[in-house]
Amino acid sequence: MADSKSEQIKLVIVVVMAFVLVGIVYMRFVRPKSQATAPGEAAPASTASLEVPEVALDMRETPGWRNSPQGPPEREPLRDIFVPNGLPKGQGSAFPGTEESVPIDSLELRGVVAGGARPVALINDRFVRLGEQVYQYRVASIGAKEVWLASGMETYQLRILKGE
Repeated sequence: MADSKSEQIKLVIVVVMAFVLVGIVYMRFVRPKSQATAPGEAAPASTASLEVPEVALDMRETPGWRNSPQGPPEREPLRDIFVPNGLPKGQGSAFPGTEESVPIDSLELRGVVAGGARPVALINDRFVRLGEQVYQYRVASIGAKEVWLASGMETYQLRILKGE
C-alpha cells in the first residue's frame, strides 16, 4: 500500500511539472507578440501616472544649514561625538583632566555597574572601565561599592558616598 501511495505522488508531481512546462512554452514561443507601434504613433500607456505638485524648500529654515553670503546655503560642520563639549579636534584633551594631576580627595565615586564581563564606574561624572585613566590614576579594580586606583606604586580606594 505504501508503494502505491508513493507511485501516486510521483504521478501527480510529473503531471504538475508537465503543465508548468506547457505554460512556459506557450508564454515563450506560441503566444502572439505585442504589435510594435509605427513611427509617430504613441505607445499605449501601460502604467498610471500621478502628477505631484512641486514644493519649494526654504533652506534658511532647515536645521543644520546656514546662509552663505557668496551663494547657496552651506551645510554646518558635523560635531565629533567623541569629543566632549564640542571641542574641535586638537584643542585640549579628549577627556577633561587627563593632562593634569589632581589630588585623590577631589575624586568622587558616584556609581558602579559591577555585574557583567566589563564593569563600569562613574567617577566625577565620567564613566570609566577597568584599565582606563582618570587624571593620573589608572583604574586597577572595580568592586560592587568601591574602585581601586593606581598611581605609580601607590593604590587608592574610592567608596560610594552615602546620603548625597
